[in-house]
Amino acid sequence: MTVGGVYFQNAASTLALALGGTGVRLVVGSGSLGGTLALAGFATGTGGGAGGPDFVAGGAFKSAGATTYDASLGLAWHTGGTAAHGTFTLGSGEAFELDIPRADTAANAAQGWNGAMLTKAGAGALTISASLAHTGATIVTGGTLALTGAGAVSGPVVNHAALVHSAAAGPARVVIGGALDNRAGASDELDVLVAGDVTNAGRLAIASGTFLARLANSGTVAGSPADPENFALPIVTVAVGDATFTTPDRIVDGLSVYSLARGNGGALLADPHAWYLAYAGQNRTAGVILGTAAILGADWHYSLDSLHQRMGDLRAASHAASHAGSSGGSSGTGDSPVSGNVWLRTNAYRLNAVASLAGAPFRQTAFPVTAGLDRVLSRPGADATLYAGGFIQMGRAVRDYERLGNSDTGGASLGLYATAIHAAGWHAGATLKLDRYKHTLDVLDPADPAPVTARYASRAAGLSVELGRRITLTPTASRGTGSASGGFGIKNLWLEPGVQTAVAFLGSAGCATGAAGYATGSAIAVRLDRATAWQTRAQLRAGATFARWTPCIKFAEVRGDTRGGALHADGRSCTPDFDGWRFETGFGASCLIDALSQFYFDYEYNKSPVCGRPWSLTLGYRRLW
Repeated sequence: MTVGGVYFQNAASTLALALGGTGVRLVVGSGSLGGTLALAGFATGTGGGAGGPDFVAGGAFKSAGATTYDASLGLAWHTGGTAAHGTFTLGSGEAFELDIPRADTAANAAQGWNGAMLTKAGAGALTISASLAHTGATIVTGGTLALTGAGAVSGPVVNHAALVHSAAAGPARVVIGGALDNRAGASDELDVLVAGDVTNAGRLAIASGTFLARLANSGTVAGSPADPENFALPIVTVAVGDATFTTPDRIVDGLSVYSLARGNGGALLADPHAWYLAYAGQNRTAGVILGTAAILGADWHYSLDSLHQRMGDLRAASHAASHAGSSGGSSGTGDSPVSGNVWLRTNAYRLNAVASLAGAPFRQTAFPVTAGLDRVLSRPGADATLYAGGFIQMGRAVRDYERLGNSDTGGASLGLYATAIHAAGWHAGATLKLDRYKHTLDVLDPADPAPVTARYASRAAGLSVELGRRITLTPTASRGTGSASGGFGIKNLWLEPGVQTAVAFLGSAGCATGAAGYATGSAIAVRLDRATAWQTRAQLRAGATFARWTPCIKFAEVRGDTRGGALHADGRSCTPDFDGWRFETGFGASCLIDALSQFYFDYEYNKSPVCGRPWSLTLGYRRLW
C-alpha cells in the first residue's frame, strides 16, 4: 500500500491491517510513521501443524526514515536472535522446496544450533533444488530429503530415512560434498551417489536407468583398509530392473585409488545387483615414489660408463704405444711409463621406462659429469702396465611422469679405479665408487586435489671388476705408415671381448637399518628397504687405429638383478621389477689433438623389456701431465 501524499501517524496511534497474503509493505511519500502496526492474518509459525511450518518465520521492520513498514515471511534460518534454527519439520503429505542458496549464518545458542547444520525431520518431503553452501552436516531423521536439478549440499550427509534424487532427462547428477554416512536400514532411492568418507555398509536402493555417479575425492575410505586390493564396500543396490553407473571420478586414500565397480558374483564383488566402492589400483603418487627408487640402481651402473670408457682409452693408448715401439708420451701415441693424465667426461642420456617397472611410465633425462686423474705405476720395460687413479662425479636426473608428476635426483660421487694391461693384450680393472643422493618429487594426481611432495636423501656404494683382451687382427707387415703428425694410414684392426660385473648397495643416508624412511608433505609415511643391484655385461668392441683417429663400435648383452628395494607405504609393499636382460650397441672415436691431448666421442643405444635408452652421448678430453 502506498500513500502518495503526506501521512503522519503519531506515537499513540494504531494502524490495523488485515492480510490475505503472506506480507505487506506500507510506503508514504512524506511524513512519518509512529505508533503501532497491527497485522491480522499474518501467521509467523512456531512449531508446525496448525501453527505453520517451524522453518517459516515472520518479521516486520520500519525504515530508518520512518516512511516504510515492511512485513513478510522468511526462513527461520535467517531470523536471527533466539528464534533462528536449521530444522525443517514436514508432516506426512507435506512438502517444501528449498530453491534459494543457503550459507552459514550466526549460531543460536538458545536453540542449540551452530548456524551451519540443516536437519530434515518429520514424515514429509524436503526438496533441495539449489546449491547449498552451509558447511555443517545435513541430517535426515525422517521422511524424505530429495535433491533435484542443481540441488547440492556442501557438507556431509547423515541419512536415517529416505534420500531421493529426482532425475531429469538423461544422466542425473547430484553433489554431496562431504561424507555420506548412510545408516543401515535406511530406505533410499538415490540414483546418483557422491561421497567423501564412506564409513559403513548402509546401502542406497535405486530404480532402473543410466546414471552418472560423482565420487568426492577428499575423504578416506573405511579407515584406510590395510589390504586395499581385497576391499569392497557395497554402496548401491539396484532395487528394480537394471541400472548402469558411469563415473569419471576416483577416491584417493593414501597411495590407493577406489572407484565404482559392479558386482560380478565373485568372492569380493558378490552381489551382481549391487555397485561397490572397490580398489582400482595405486595412484600416481605411488608410481612416482616407486619409480624414483626403482631406477636408482640402473643409474648407478650407467654412471660407471665414463670409467669403462676411460679404461678403454688407457688400453688403446697402451696398445698404440707398444706397437709404435716406444715408451714415450712424447710420440703422442700414448702415455709414457712415467706420465699422468687429467681427464673430463660429460654425458647426457634419455631413459624411457614402461609402467611395469614402477607402476607409472616415465621419461628421464640425466646429466652426469666426471673428472679424474690417473698415473702409471709400473716400472719401464715391464710386461704389464698398471694405471691407478681417482675421480669425482656430479650429476642430476630429471623424470617426467606423463606431465602429471615429476621427480629428480641430484648426486655426488667419489671413487678410485685401477687397470692393468699386459703386453699380450690382456687387461683387468676394478672400480670403487661411493655416492650420496638428494631426491625430490612433486605429484598432482587428477583424483587428488592436494599435491604430494617429498624431499629425502639416500646413499650408495659399489664395486665393479672387468676382464678382457685386445686381439690385433692386422699383421704388422700390412699396417700403414701413417704418423702421429697427420694422414690416415691404418696401423691395426682389433677386437676386444670382455666381461664386467658390478654390484651396488643402495640405502639411506643416516639410517642404521639401511632403509630410507621419509614422509611426504601429505603425511604419507614411506620406507624403502635397502637394495642390492647386480649387473653383468658381456661386451665386444671392434675398431681400427689410424694415425690420429681410433674409431670403434661395440655390442653388449647386459643382465640386471636387484634384490630387496621394497617400498612400504599405506599398509602395502611394492617391489620394482627391473630384473632382466638388455641389449646395448654404440659407436665412438678418439682423436689425438697433439702430443699431449686427446678428444673422445661416444654414442650408445640400449633396450630392455622395462626401459631403454634411445640415446646416450658422451664427450671427453684428456691431457698428459
